[in-house]
Amino acid sequence: MNDNLDSIKTISIRGKQYVTVAERLRQLHLTVTSDNPGPSIDTKIVYAENGIYIVKATVIPDVTQPDCFFTGHAKEDESKGQINGTSALENCETSAIGRALGNAGFGSAESIASANEVMNAMHQQNKKKES
Repeated sequence: MNDNLDSIKTISIRGKQYVTVAERLRQLHLTVTSDNPGPSIDTKIVYAENGIYIVKATVIPDVTQPDCFFTGHAKEDESKGQINGTSALENCETSAIGRALGNAGFGSAESIASANEVMNAMHQQNKKKES
């Protein structure tokens, strides 16, 4: 995987470079060649009750090698944040995919956490301080 930060778009958060899930997906799709017909991403809802969601994502970078896969999990709560109020499940799925891609080495030169995940965590911490 190409983790040259010069070719991967990053976002600086508190002096550290993070990669968005969208950029990790872009990097994954750049791996498609005649020898690698493409990746596979599968998500499963592990838990969905009382506005709390847990999603597991599995990424297979090269479908010709299905035994080489990477997973990521995420948890979101509808009561935490404005975006989660309307899109907690979607946000959870995106985060799980981002973690699986990070575990596979896409955009993980400095962190497995994606820029999206770090910004969400910072938002939640700021809300706790305000309460």
